[in-house]
Amino acid sequence: MGVMRDFNRDQLSFIERCRDEFGDVVWMRFLYVPAIFLYHPDQVEYVLVTNAKNFIKSMSLRSNFFQRLVGNGLLTSQGEEWKRQRRLSQPAFHRERVASYGQVMVDYTTRLTAKWNEGENRDIHRDMMRLTLEIVVQCLFSWLSLSLPKQRSVGFSIIVCRRPPTCAFTRWPERSIRSSTG
Repeated sequence: MGVMRDFNRDQLSFIERCRDEFGDVVWMRFLYVPAIFLYHPDQVEYVLVTNAKNFIKSMSLRSNFFQRLVGNGLLTSQGEEWKRQRRLSQPAFHRERVASYGQVMVDYTTRLTAKWNEGENRDIHRDMMRLTLEIVVQCLFSWLSLSLPKQRSVGFSIIVCRRPPTCAFTRWPERSIRSSTG
């Protein structure tokens, strides 16, 4: 079983405890899958940037099933395709752009909370999920507005399971897109 039971109980605490007890590099086994956790930013940079050509992504990330689930993006691609996608996404993560995201977060949060009324019961989970999506879309894709239908977005939806962090983006069938827009 490895460490799966402890990990499932409280993922964040488990990851922090591993770092505190074992240091910046931690090897463990999830069921039958070995995993290495890197905690120091220099080590992460070495694997993901400096020496990326010498590391391959796990078989589970490269599987046909997983690629059908999340697409062939930065998470699943390798080699030249990964470099191409990384170059396309890199401008969103420049220091100046990242610094500007804080104000976007404040503005969108202020706009959301201005609609709240004292004593009102709110579905805070739904509000926070929508707020997060709006901030991500504005910051990373620079869309000026996001007018999503209540239960579906145009082209994609977010599947959120009751136990985070299990979530994924999935594409709606064309039929659903057409029916949701008229």
